[in-house]
Amino acid sequence: MIAHELLLVCFGLVMLLLSGEILMSGCLNLSRLARLSTFFIAAVVMGFATSLPELAVSVKSALAGASGITLGNIIGSNLANTWLIVGLSATINPIPIKPQNHLSNNVLNVLTHMILFMVFQQTFVGRWEGAILLIVFAVYFRWMCHNSAQGHQEEKPQKKQNIKTSKMKILFWVGVVLVSLVGLIISAEILVDAATVLAHYWGVEDKVIAISLVGLGTSLPEVAMAVVAARGPEPALIFSNVLGSNIFNILLILGVTSCISPIKVPHTMQSDMLFAVISSLILALLIQKSKKITRLVGVSMLAIYSIYIMLIYTA
Repeated sequence: MIAHELLLVCFGLVMLLLSGEILMSGCLNLSRLARLSTFFIAAVVMGFATSLPELAVSVKSALAGASGITLGNIIGSNLANTWLIVGLSATINPIPIKPQNHLSNNVLNVLTHMILFMVFQQTFVGRWEGAILLIVFAVYFRWMCHNSAQGHQEEKPQKKQNIKTSKMKILFWVGVVLVSLVGLIISAEILVDAATVLAHYWGVEDKVIAISLVGLGTSLPEVAMAVVAARGPEPALIFSNVLGSNIFNILLILGVTSCISPIKVPHTMQSDMLFAVISSLILALLIQKSKKITRLVGVSMLAIYSIYIMLIYTA
């Protein structure tokens, strides 16, 4: 059984990286053909797409009454986004930063983590709280669409293209994006399920599995996208994707799951939530005060994430 699950882990990882490569290419080509800003594609389209595994896991956990998995998945995923993805990307290739491009999402990322921290002070996250989170998400999504439209109007006019050819190309790349997205979700689920079986076999508790394996596993689409972006011409997409995904995880995923079924808040996760808030503040400072995330900073971020994972396994 162990050998079988290890093979599934390896297969899921390979499929995840391939799907991420194809999805990145599809999104960039689609943004050019549809004349959408790359910022909108990274923060909204890719942020939403790569958050689908978290949504699927959280809804499934909420319906099963496993609130620890639901909240642990959100915390673990956001921590992986902040420390692992940015750290790994910077280690592969230093990331240049234009702080003004990320200011709004940076502020909202910190605010949503503070909202989540306040939620953790309650006993339950009810349907009313979930509805409020979804309303905030709808406002955020509308604002992002408006910003994208403004950015598009400021661009230099392009030469007219053959309309029929453009539509065919757009349909083709939409198909590519959808297929690669399905590949991401399926491969992430294979990887998470196999890793969870192994963790249970080795006697690891649910909270640890949720924050580490499930949180990391559902963030693997973001990891795949970040690795591709770090080696490509648009490394700054990493920040848009990470910030967008973090915001989606809190507003959309927690909102949807708590509307489906009220979520009991485990008080054993208070320290993990506090670390998530501190992490959002550190990321905000890095983005706003640095011109570039260097390899040294990237390696340091990976080390911090590794220490945190080791601590929750030994606690």
